[in-house]
This record gives sequence, structure tokens and C-alpha cells, in this order.
Amino acid sequence: MVQLCIFFCSIWLVRSNEELRRTHNALQAIADVHLLVGVSDCHDDPGRSSELYEGYFRERQYGLATQTLVPWLGDQLIILLVNLLLGGVVAMVLFGVVRRLPRTWWIWGAGVSIVFLIFFIMIAPVFIFPLLNKYTVLEDPRITQPI
Repeated sequence: MVQLCIFFCSIWLVRSNEELRRTHNALQAIADVHLLVGVSDCHDDPGRSSELYEGYFRERQYGLATQTLVPWLGDQLIILLVNLLLGGVVAMVLFGVVRRLPRTWWIWGAGVSIVFLIFFIMIAPVFIFPLLNKYTVLEDPRITQPI
């Protein structure tokens, strides 16, 4: 079943790549990239369906998490939306690199990827982590004095 899904997804990817080359509409390119990310997520890792068990139920079973299911699912939705937004931008830029530099795209693509990685590492603590966590000042002197 997985091989059949991969086969049809690869046919779809070839057709969408040809269509992406023909069109210059940015919204269509964004839609294609998001579908590409969704399709590749669908068949890349079949064990990913156990993420609910591994990320929520097992963590609660061992006492490593206190969050209930609805807020946990909300956090997963926030992570998905951030990944789609940022991943779509990165994928569009990388497609542009491949289109403009067909002979040496792999060198320039690696450089662009490193730049994006550094950028995401810099913005994550300021913009992305506060979406998932609430930061407060630690005022308990029993904890702050030894530090």
C-alpha cells in the first residue's frame, strides 16, 4: 500500500513540477509547495502515526508531561502552522535557486539552507518559543539565591 502511495505521489510530483515551471503565479507556487510538503509527510515515515502515543500518552504515563490533550493538540497545530509557513518560504527560495542556477544548484542550495538555519536559530527563542511557552520571572529566593 505504501509503495502504491509513493508511486502515485511521484507521478503527481512530476506533473506539479512541470506545472510549477510553466506558471509564475506566486500563490500557485505556495499551494504546490504546501501540497508537496503534505504529500511527502504522508509517505515518508509510516511510524509517524504513533506520535500521539509517543508525544502525549507515554509522556504522561511516565510523569514527564502535565499538559492535557486539548492544549497538547493545540501546540501541535501551532507547530504545524509555523512549519508550513516557514517551510513554504524556504522551499520556494530553494526552488528559485534550482531554477536560476541549474548547474550548481546544490552548492547554492546548501548555502541558502545554512543561512535559513542560522536565521531560524536566531528568531526561534524570540518569536517561535513564546507561541508554545509562557515565560515568567522567577521570584522564589530559595531557587534564585543558589543560582
